[in-house]
Amino acid sequence: MWLGVVVSGAAITVMLAACAAPSGGAPAETTSGDTAPVATSTLPATTSVATTQPSTPAPTTPPATTHPDGGLEVATVAAWIQRLLDAEFAATDPPPGVLGAYQVICEDQGRLETGDVLACRGEPRTEPDFQLDPTGVVVYVLDHTGRAAWSAGTDVPDTTSDLLALHEAAPHGLFCRDLMSPDGTGSLFDGYGRPDDSAYFWSLVYWSLEGRPDRMDADHDGIPCETVHSPAVVADVLAGGPTF
Repeated sequence: MWLGVVVSGAAITVMLAACAAPSGGAPAETTSGDTAPVATSTLPATTSVATTQPSTPAPTTPPATTHPDGGLEVATVAAWIQRLLDAEFAATDPPPGVLGAYQVICEDQGRLETGDVLACRGEPRTEPDFQLDPTGVVVYVLDHTGRAAWSAGTDVPDTTSDLLALHEAAPHGLFCRDLMSPDGTGSLFDGYGRPDDSAYFWSLVYWSLEGRPDRMDADHDGIPCETVHSPAVVADVLAGGPTF
């Protein structure tokens, strides 16, 4: 996977190319919290929630850049992703015909807080006779340094407004176990059949867009769905990085 960031005015350009990871299952949920009211998200910064995360930042985390109105700049989150993936890119050999990594444009201009989500679009950079499909990139902000988890793919929304529309159309008031049900919910947030990290990532996104309800965080520690997903998977996603 490869990524680079160019900042021009309010626009953020991120270059990305991704490769898939193997899939797996998840254990069954054992507990649940009380039903909580559903929150409505608004643009440009989506649902703002404070999330308790591991206190040790990645060694490559850059200093955070705050927005004039408070919170993080989109560029800080993009820069964290860039720095993480540049190391992987340096060790790879891009296939012939690829001129560069995907160019992902994040159009959101509002401030970002811990627990916010946003979506960007990715445009491939290739020779004219070498075609790649455009992709979407959904990002979940993990802490005030800009550390983030993200998912990219052709079936991922490429704007935050599209992500919010998909949430609005999805069933509301679900529990973590509902998102992992073999019956599915018919929404983007279904985890059953996804790789373990991806399934937990989309649970995080759904939890954020729902307004961080206690029903998905039974012990109220700011980390949802711990009874449905293994501790190793939860820790891996909360450390930041790609989920596929």
